[in-house]
Amino acid sequence: QTDQGHRYLYYTPSDTDLGKSGEYIRFGLGASAKNGTWQSFVRNLADDVATDNGAVLQEVNQILYRGPGFFDNVMLGAPLI
Repeated sequence: QTDQGHRYLYYTPSDTDLGKSGEYIRFGLGASAKNGTWQSFVRNLADDVATDNGAVLQEVNQILYRGPGFFDNVMLGAPLI
């Protein structure tokens, strides 16, 4: 949830950020994100949301996952320094 309404942050195995489309803000994690090995991705969700005209992240209500694969150890907290 943001101060500008509901948004989905959408991450793909692409080298390109695709920007906003409706309530989706789409980011590429790099084509190597789908190479079949365990990888770590760290994102600052507040910064990602802010790419939508300076929107301010208010809360994270859910995490959705689509497609084959696994994920583990999801953490929400203060930004890493």
